[in-house]
Amino acid sequence: MELCASIQVQCWLTVLFSEARPNAKPETVIGHLRKTVFKRKKLTDIYSAYLKTNENPFERQDMLTKFWTSNKTYKTENLQFLESAVADKDIQKLKFSIAMAFRDVLDKDYSDIFYKIILETWHEEHEDIVEIVCDFKEERYCDALLKIALEDKIYRKFDDENESTLRKCVNALVAINTKKSKDILEKLILTKNLNVRFALDI
Repeated sequence: MELCASIQVQCWLTVLFSEARPNAKPETVIGHLRKTVFKRKKLTDIYSAYLKTNENPFERQDMLTKFWTSNKTYKTENLQFLESAVADKDIQKLKFSIAMAFRDVLDKDYSDIFYKIILETWHEEHEDIVEIVCDFKEERYCDALLKIALEDKIYRKFDDENESTLRKCVNALVAINTKKSKDILEKLILTKNLNVRFALDI
């Protein structure tokens, strides 16, 4: 009965949207319908669906791509999810919360929790966290960014010859743009690492 009711609601929404925009392409109608249905889901429901993808990164990426809200719909819930993930050292929930934060718009309310875990080693999400804190532009991250940049065996295990995490550290330090961040950049330049120079375009 619940499935039938869900199908009826989706059909009704499709018809309603089609009447409102009779010249809309079918994919536009479907996209709008997905967003309409998605907005009514709880974050716990989305997380349950996420876990059912059996850790396949491609399936998870495909599933989350449909759930791009870009309007902080889930901010309060997601902050709670992050707190829970950190408290329990739950790697799967942390990965999910980071992915949702990217899709639901990040702001500085996330800063404290990411500052708390940026150097933690129970997870391996350092590259994504560095990318996130670049937007915060907060000087308190400088020492952590230097540590990640220099200690590749601990924090940059997945970097290849292009050292994407290192480059993101450099970009974050440039964005912070304080005397301290500039001094750290000078230290990184002295390492003569080509990826540092490439990130700085020098």
